[in-house]
Amino acid sequence: MAQREKWYCLQNLFAGHSYEVRVSYAATTPADFHIELHTLETLASIYNVSFAGNESVGKHVYGAQDDRLVTMYARVSAVYSGMSTAAGNMENHRIPYRFVLEKHVLGLPYQALKLIAAIVAVLVVSFAVVVPRVLTALNAVFAETNQKSKQE
Repeated sequence: MAQREKWYCLQNLFAGHSYEVRVSYAATTPADFHIELHTLETLASIYNVSFAGNESVGKHVYGAQDDRLVTMYARVSAVYSGMSTAAGNMENHRIPYRFVLEKHVLGLPYQALKLIAAIVAVLVVSFAVVVPRVLTALNAVFAETNQKSKQE
């Protein structure tokens, strides 16, 4: 099966912060994705390249210790993993996907925090508005039932 790969340069990452790298793709094009993250130093050691004479290029770190900016590289490879009845060889077709890099806030991806905020808002509205109305309606039904049973 054909394997496709693409490299992404992830620039201006803050050292010491956590990030999430993910791929999202349509279910109509099933594929297995593999993501590898590398620094320039690890790429140099993998491909036996040296940066002799230029220390700043080899480190790719800029700024003070607390707010250093780091550059990393992501290699995304995809292998078609579906069965197709379409004419032609699906393994050679392009696999569309979105590559996302997201900084964590409070140890969670930003998108997850938005989802948590929405859930909390629904729960607050439910407990502040819906639950009291339901309890009032149930109390009215129980009171009516008790009155009918006393009358009999």
